[in-house]
Amino acid sequence: MNRTFLKGLGLEQEAIDSIMAEYGRNIESLNTQIADLTEENKTASEKLKSFDGVDVDELKNRIQTVTNDYEGRIKNMTLDSAIEKALSKANAKHSSLLSAKFDKSKLTIEKDGTIKGLDEQLASIKENYNDLFVPEAQGQDPANPDGGNSNSFDFGFTGVRGTQE
Repeated sequence: MNRTFLKGLGLEQEAIDSIMAEYGRNIESLNTQIADLTEENKTASEKLKSFDGVDVDELKNRIQTVTNDYEGRIKNMTLDSAIEKALSKANAKHSSLLSAKFDKSKLTIEKDGTIKGLDEQLASIKENYNDLFVPEAQGQDPANPDGGNSNSFDFGFTGVRGTQE
């Protein structure tokens, strides 16, 4: 826009001056924005150049590999802990030997933290390696005829109670 164009429209000099002043402020604002955006573009381009030669697909693959490795480790630790706990509850004599008998590929960790397939494998291992588990005590509690008085040594002999007379 220029003054000649505005005079050709039949505007007075005062109106032309006001329009040109406003137009000048708009142009200054736009020039400032252009300068700012040009500087941001230059900075972004320089930062982008620092990534030249970086293979994004390789980075994604490395991240996936590391993630899978740690997820596998966590899964193994969880399964080992559950197996050890199950063997301990089952009174295993040599839990480190028996833990190798579990097929971890058939065990799955459920969302609630339980291990699916653990009880079945434990039952099979107890059946196959019964001698490696402490047998559960069977029978009934022994009779206690004196009601729990441990100071009494009555073996059915007369005159022998507690101390010699």
